[in-house]
Amino acid sequence: MVVHCKFDFSMTFIDDLDHDFCFTINDLPQPSCNTPEFLTENCRRSRVLLLKVVTPRLVLAERLLAEYPHLNIKIIHLIRDPRAIIASARRMPWDKNISLNDENILCSNLRSDMKTGDVIERTHPNRRMRYEDLAMAPLEIMKKIFKFLDEPFTPRVATFMRKHTHALKEEADIHELLSTKKMSKKLSFQWRLRNNFSEVEKIQDACRDVIQSMHLKMFTSAHEYATQPLDVRLS
Repeated sequence: MVVHCKFDFSMTFIDDLDHDFCFTINDLPQPSCNTPEFLTENCRRSRVLLLKVVTPRLVLAERLLAEYPHLNIKIIHLIRDPRAIIASARRMPWDKNISLNDENILCSNLRSDMKTGDVIERTHPNRRMRYEDLAMAPLEIMKKIFKFLDEPFTPRVATFMRKHTHALKEEADIHELLSTKKMSKKLSFQWRLRNNFSEVEKIQDACRDVIQSMHLKMFTSAHEYATQPLDVRLS
């Protein structure tokens, strides 16, 4: 189990670790970073264990908290406009995940996760953050995240953030879909330029309460959709 720093080859993600994106320890590349032994050793030496979990339901976090009450687990729940999630998922030719492409299923999951997050917050450290806020003010939001985690926001972290959220166009264009280097402010609301109003209206019909609970703007006409500023945040 990852929370106990136990890795083995039954964890298929280990095979997907690419040497070109190998972990760096003390600025020295590690040629064997995709082995269970390396991951286990370095995980156990780490003071903080950070897990990024993509798309699984928040109820799994609730279960994790119940199973490991002795661990100092803190949860950051990143939410995003469902109109943007669907636009992003449809750009991935290999991604046929119906939970990301179907607005009814997606928003049912988002609705449930937000309710679960409210329940978790009553008893455990939990922060809900909008993707849009992080993309538009990455340094400011990351400072808040580090403070929540009781970790120092060092100059090295700030430099890394600037490189990966204020990338030059040439850097951001290379393997743009998969790159971690982005022009985050520019990309945050790109879905407005990719989706026409009829597509957005269909998503809004299924996700009205979710979008409104995120304090994001709803569009009532094609004219409004075409003429309003790209930024849809209301607060």
